[in-house]
Amino acid sequence: PFKLAEWVRGSHIRLEANADYYHEGEPGLTEIFYRVVPDGASRSVAMETGEAQLSQFSDIETFDVQRLADMPHLDLTTKGYEFFSPVLWYEPNLRREPFNDVRFRKAMRLLLDPNFIVERIMFGLAQPATGPIASTTKFYDANVTTYEQDVEKANALLDEMGLATAPIRAALPRPCRTGNTTPPATCSTSSVIRRLAWRGPTSARTSARA
Repeated sequence: PFKLAEWVRGSHIRLEANADYYHEGEPGLTEIFYRVVPDGASRSVAMETGEAQLSQFSDIETFDVQRLADMPHLDLTTKGYEFFSPVLWYEPNLRREPFNDVRFRKAMRLLLDPNFIVERIMFGLAQPATGPIASTTKFYDANVTTYEQDVEKANALLDEMGLATAPIRAALPRPCRTGNTTPPATCSTSSVIRRLAWRGPTSARTSARA
């Protein structure tokens, strides 16, 4: 329904309505601006002031989503993104010790607290995953083995491996952005994509993007 009208590198992309679009009367907008806003705080301000009228995926930092959602001129929804259903996970290199031992991987999972991730990192915009298939898809099956955090069991497994006092170092890469991804399944958090939208009237919507 739209075609590229202008692209200014590092500034914005402007789309304009396609006059030859085969659905008569559509699209309902004459143009759309996608502004490039690298700074997360500036993206929040753009939504807050109405400079931008739509954000999605991880445009807004998770800790700031609810603050904006509580504003009377903005709406927050998690509907419509079930198709993407991203999952967040970590992937150890199974070719290297001690990750090649299933006991160590189980210990890793037993030490993980998914609820902490949901509450303190995703700020409620996620739910604990039980496998690699997101619960928002029709292929999800809840009848799988799940693990609760249990430090004693984790330590017992490490003791069994002879790693009770051995220091373990792990290099963790910067996690992928919320809207684009997600680990082994039992160690994962299934994220809920959200979208903030401007409530007021508009003739040309602006989306603040990273």
